[in-house]
Amino acid sequence: MEKRTIIVTGIGGNVGQGIVRNLRFSGMDLQIIGTNSADFTSGNHLVDSFYQVPFAYDPGYVDSILGIIANEPVDLIIPSTDYEVYYLSLNADKIPCKIALQAPSHPKYTLINTSHGNIILIKTSHLLKAFFPHNTTLILHLP
Repeated sequence: MEKRTIIVTGIGGNVGQGIVRNLRFSGMDLQIIGTNSADFTSGNHLVDSFYQVPFAYDPGYVDSILGIIANEPVDLIIPSTDYEVYYLSLNADKIPCKIALQAPSHPKYTLINTSHGNIILIKTSHLLKAFFPHNTTLILHLP
């Protein structure tokens, strides 16, 4: 499988850091880009590269995400805050990569199998299923 590039937003918070840790533990070949409104966070060391972005409700937020996508080969954005989910979904037609967003007509959670035989429980999303083929697996390990 080719290397994939994923943006994880809100890496200064527990949710964003949890997403990054689980992606790292998956064993997949990933480049993880972290974003946050603060320049330095405890999640900066978990990602391959970091971009400071405005708060999601700021008029410049979507443009800052588009700027990252213009400079990096981004395949998927995984938002970790409610505001980012909301503003990315409002602007999904402007964003030229997949975004992991809740699909309202589907069950809330789904299991995705990885090629390593591991499973992750993740919020269901049309885009997430499109990003990872049906025979691909993400991993969630709890300590």
